[in-house]
Amino acid sequence: DGIYGSYTAAAVSAYQSACGLYADGEVGPMTLASLLGSSSGSQASSGSVSQTGATGSLRYGGTYVLASTAGGAVLDVSGGSANDGAWVDMDTADGEGSQKWVLQSAGNGYYYIRNLHSWKVLDLSGNYVIQNDAAGTSSQMWQLMETDGGYQIVNANGMYLDASSGS
Repeated sequence: DGIYGSYTAAAVSAYQSACGLYADGEVGPMTLASLLGSSSGSQASSGSVSQTGATGSLRYGGTYVLASTAGGAVLDVSGGSANDGAWVDMDTADGEGSQKWVLQSAGNGYYYIRNLHSWKVLDLSGNYVIQNDAAGTSSQMWQLMETDGGYQIVNANGMYLDASSGS
């Protein structure tokens, strides 16, 4: 109806909270994707997690650059690909969407780590990390465990994201 007021903001915030999104009461890209059914559920070394455009603790729906504490390289979808099965590796930061990641709740303390450019999720394939459409499998679910100076990213199958091994 085109009318936006406190009741609409409250309804949007309630929806965002129920979906594990950042509850700000505004229908941004994450909320819109969820409303349209594009969202779903989400190997490696120690790294830092820096949020694009903000500081503070991790939050669902936040956009992050995932950087290695070992050398500063960042998690990147190879070639900026939007295809299923594209390799995810470490590269020099360039600010592109292929290096920005969105955290979505997968429940039970896990996240889906979704690429901002392709809208696909990190997926553990053997000892490698690729991107795929979200399927809700454990290979796509990740925990971010706080350490001194950053986070370790651990897959639901027990594998760590490891920059040193080229994953």
